[in-house]
Amino acid sequence: MISTRWHHFILVLLVLLVPLYLPAQPTPEPTIQGETVMKSLLVKGMARSQIGEPASDVTVLLEIQDMRSRRRIGNEATKTAADGAFEFNLDKYSDVPRLGLMFTTLSRHHQGVTKISIVTHDQFPLNIDLELREGSVARGRVVDDAEKPVADAQVSAGDARAVKTDSDGNFELLGLPLAGRFLAVAAKKGYSDGSAEFSIDPDRETDGIVVRLNASAKLTGRALTPDDKPIDSGEVTVYVGTLYQRTRLKQDGTFEFVALPVNLDELTILFRTDRFLPVERKFTDEEKASRNVTLKVEWPLHFAGTVRDPEGKPRPGAGIIVGDNVKQRAIRFNADDKGEWKAGPFPMGEQMTFTATGANPSAHRASGELQFTVEEKPDEWKAQVKPWPNGCESTFSATVRGLEITMTRTDVGPGALPGTVSYTGTIDADLKAMKGTLFVPATGAKGEFTATAYNPSDSLRGVWDLRESIGRGKWIEAPVQQIVMSAPFSGTQLLDLQLAAPLKMTGVVKMEDGSPLPTGTVSLYRWNNSEIIERSAPITAGGKFTLEGLPKGVLQVFVRDEKNQPLTNPVFLRGGLDHVELHVGARPPDPMEPIRQTAK
Repeated sequence: MISTRWHHFILVLLVLLVPLYLPAQPTPEPTIQGETVMKSLLVKGMARSQIGEPASDVTVLLEIQDMRSRRRIGNEATKTAADGAFEFNLDKYSDVPRLGLMFTTLSRHHQGVTKISIVTHDQFPLNIDLELREGSVARGRVVDDAEKPVADAQVSAGDARAVKTDSDGNFELLGLPLAGRFLAVAAKKGYSDGSAEFSIDPDRETDGIVVRLNASAKLTGRALTPDDKPIDSGEVTVYVGTLYQRTRLKQDGTFEFVALPVNLDELTILFRTDRFLPVERKFTDEEKASRNVTLKVEWPLHFAGTVRDPEGKPRPGAGIIVGDNVKQRAIRFNADDKGEWKAGPFPMGEQMTFTATGANPSAHRASGELQFTVEEKPDEWKAQVKPWPNGCESTFSATVRGLEITMTRTDVGPGALPGTVSYTGTIDADLKAMKGTLFVPATGAKGEFTATAYNPSDSLRGVWDLRESIGRGKWIEAPVQQIVMSAPFSGTQLLDLQLAAPLKMTGVVKMEDGSPLPTGTVSLYRWNNSEIIERSAPITAGGKFTLEGLPKGVLQVFVRDEKNQPLTNPVFLRGGLDHVELHVGARPPDPMEPIRQTAK
């Protein structure tokens, strides 16, 4: 008999060993209210030719971005099967809630295709269709100035994916169109870039392209202030035509190019920095021989000041125009939230005009992502821009009929436009772009808008890059201040701009028989500092009109009917006039003739 002690020992041993020989039991999936949760980030796709045939042996490259940080977090690659199918499993990116996916194809027989999708986890499994156009291959080699092959040179042409040359200098470019003229560009450290034109003929192979690279040499230099002190920041560019190399200054003001052509005759050097004016010139004979350059800047002029309203209080966000009276160009910017502004650098010896306005005098330009989502009907859309650069948030409602789109917009937050903004436009047939006009009834402001699809598809759903230009606010103009900058000056000149109160014009429009014009519009415009100022007002009972927010100076005034057709020739008047009398039809002697002659 087995003693009790041994019996107990055998029992314990069985408890420990038996589970090792039993089949493992599957761990149950987590459940929610009794349903198994199985979510895989699976992408399935199909590559086909334009006539619907499966495209096999096509390399599909996938770049993955985290849309929160807009940074690339991974790359994947696969090949299509005989039926054109391909698949990606993205489970390892399950901790990223919103993924940006860019699919790119590479094939010997098809042109490259790129498709972008922005997805969240609830949109998986994701189906992607890729339509490939027939393509061609171009072959060639890269050699140096001694006709020896150059290995590991990067070669690109058109939309073909860039490739590296092999040990014999040979390269093969895939995915080019079936016909056309192209430029093959080759580059490698230690050589100046080279290029060669070639043509693709659909009836024969494209072979024998030769790209030559010339040996390059180092170029050094430094950037100095007018008193010979080193400049510690800036960017130096050396270019010829559309080819260029760029580097940044070191803290001691020096810079270095390690691979510029030996011959510098055709090259131009350009130096830019925030505190001084750019320097752009050719190399001197001495610099060509020594391959050492000294870039010396000139003292610039800077201006700063405060924009104040007619009562002397600072005007936050006021618009400022700095005009070059000689070169007929203008710089536009806004004062900060304290009404303060800075401008420069400017060169010596040029005549500048400083003008301030109560609101931005140029068109207000903004851009943002416009996210369309389908509501109950396929032709009715909702969209949001969140936020615009100024912090304002907008909500859009849109109706699509064929290739025509109408939208309305309401704003919330800083910089919001009053009331509802109306958009009317057209959509391109390929559903990749739209454009049109916009109107703000509350202020009478008009503008234009464009939108480009960020991830083009067979519908409008997705993210669009929306840009708009719209005139904003009443025009309140400061007295023009002209300054001739000629004296040597390296500091900042203080210049305050005092705004003037806006002007108003009132009057009546009469017909040829002297009776008041019952309906229509009085509009005016003025060209000022490369900007058109427009105002309009409806004609009310008794033919009366009132135009507000006018600048000083001479204005061109028109009378238009309800169909916006002009009823008068332009009449030149000054802002701020009361009881102006305008006549439609046979025009009587104009009492404003002296003013009109002055305006001319």
